[in-house]
Amino acid sequence: MPAPMTISKYPTADLLAGAFDKHLAAMRALPPEKLIKRINVDIPTAVAIVLGAQGAITSFRPHVVAVLPEMDIRSIDDLGTLAYAALYAHISHTITTTDASSRLGALMEEAAPLRKTLATDAAAAAARKLLDPEALENVPTGTGRLDTARAILALGVVFRGAWPQVKGRTGVTEAELDRAAQLGVAILTALGGEDNPSSSDALMPVDELRLRSYSLLFLAYDACRRALTYLRWDEDDAGDFAPPLTGRRGARQKKDEAKPEEKKEEAKGGEAKGGEVKDDVAKGEGEKSGDPSAKPAEPQ
Repeated sequence: MPAPMTISKYPTADLLAGAFDKHLAAMRALPPEKLIKRINVDIPTAVAIVLGAQGAITSFRPHVVAVLPEMDIRSIDDLGTLAYAALYAHISHTITTTDASSRLGALMEEAAPLRKTLATDAAAAAARKLLDPEALENVPTGTGRLDTARAILALGVVFRGAWPQVKGRTGVTEAELDRAAQLGVAILTALGGEDNPSSSDALMPVDELRLRSYSLLFLAYDACRRALTYLRWDEDDAGDFAPPLTGRRGARQKKDEAKPEEKKEEAKGGEAKGGEVKDDVAKGEGEKSGDPSAKPAEPQ
């Protein structure tokens, strides 16, 4: 099992804005058929899932290059900055559409005990060698509002990155990890323009940028998930390394009994049984929905 990601950078204004600027041209150039039709996930939670999976996905990079040479490797290399860009756009959208500052006190009251719970359980999990202690070294320890937001986000990502090992062996639940991501981003948003980005120079409506930034993240992460599904087909554990953006890993389903060579030809042809071509992104879903028993085509 690849080691979980070590948190070395936190979502500061400069980091988020830099990631957003890096991918802004790609957002604007994204053709309509590549846009998802609706965002059916919580973006802070999705970003935490992606950042938690990034270390494991990156560890497969040499194998992807060797086995799937036609895959655009930027899907792996840009995963972190795409996640931060999506978070930037989400915060910008929230700042312009809600009055989060009025809820800052209530957010901090909820975040403080959850941060303490996650930190305590993370330390215990590290002592039991369920978490990599190095992944916790850079989690902020300050008591200020900004440190609280960054710490709760970082702790959530650490747990996400090691979830297959710690699930059922710690008191932390996926619902708590979801809430940690939501609270962390909500606090960053409530703190406003002083410590967080604004969208004044985006030259595009914030709701449009939110959709486009998330579409880019979804497309890259989906390509990574399909690559891992192809590489880990026999092991049937790709979801342990790159879980769905809903954050919920379903029970593994039994593959059908087709011969391995038939499966490989079917995968490379990009067709499911009966000749139905899979095109989950075009359906506008924020998640894939195809038959999990049909090995996917090699990612392009």
